[in-house]
Amino acid sequence: MKIIHAYVTEKEIAKRQLYNIDIFSTTEEELINIALEKCNCDVTFNDLNEFTKKAIIIEVLAEMSEEI
Repeated sequence: MKIIHAYVTEKEIAKRQLYNIDIFSTTEEELINIALEKCNCDVTFNDLNEFTKKAIIIEVLAEMSEEI
């Protein structure tokens, strides 16, 4: 639970940045790179280490794919 609560703000940033991304138009690796580029525009998100950024992005993208 600590991990989930520690990154609530960053996860919301990722959700806002990725709300209209087409998750089925490219490979997984390219999608993650595109998502990183979009999310890194936010200073708070950009301050995270690369592994944490990718983990948050993958979680957000997975949630988005479940909604479709």
